[in-house]
Amino acid sequence: MDGANDSAVKGSCQCGGGCGSSGDGKFLNETPMLDQLESGPWPSFVSGFKELAERTKKPMLRGVLDQLEYSYQTKMGYWKGGLVTVDGYGAGIITRYSMIKDKYPEAAEFHTMRIQPAPGLHYNTAMLRELCDTWEKYGSGIITLHGQTGDIMLQGIEQDKVQECFDELNQKAGISAARALACEPACRASARVAARTPATTTSSCTSTRSSTSPRRCIARNGTTSSNSNSPAARTTAPTPSCVPTSR
Repeated sequence: MDGANDSAVKGSCQCGGGCGSSGDGKFLNETPMLDQLESGPWPSFVSGFKELAERTKKPMLRGVLDQLEYSYQTKMGYWKGGLVTVDGYGAGIITRYSMIKDKYPEAAEFHTMRIQPAPGLHYNTAMLRELCDTWEKYGSGIITLHGQTGDIMLQGIEQDKVQECFDELNQKAGISAARALACEPACRASARVAARTPATTTSSCTSTRSSTSPRRCIARNGTTSSNSNSPAARTTAPTPSCVPTSR
């Protein structure tokens, strides 16, 4: 595959080594195919990437743009999954490892952290500043509000910085990074269904997760309860926020 695509690499990489600036004083390399996505009538994610990369001078963003240009030229995607966790929590991070990191080492890792948003999605400016400052400190600076489950998507971080970012978000930003799957609304819906169904029925945490998936529930008072559907458990346990313990 590498030999067949060497000509495409030369077209997308201006430094000859698959990474770094073009050597003409510009931070970003030429990306003619991506540039076409900026020519339409609608806002372009490419423009946002370029603006952020030029402002922050983060090599990761330059590498991702270079690899995406290469993907457009070869009509192939080059991301693969893996496993990245933090102490005390085993999910919430979408991993992206580059399969061509030898060509584009600046894009070797581009993981996404999923963060529980503020209750009711009510933010204040201080909270948002803390979130943005922390994310630009450890990650790419790209933030998506919000993901499919209502979570905050912090896109682009290397594995060795994930734990520090996780800890700082919990300590400073006022946004819970510990419940990164943001499945509390789904859990409340499941609880309402369970209250109207026989005790033998097992409800899942989300519609895409098997009802037999092991999970634990962190109750409002900080205690841990099981996912039992017994009448006693439903009537005495506080409203939980479910955290799946396996994917």
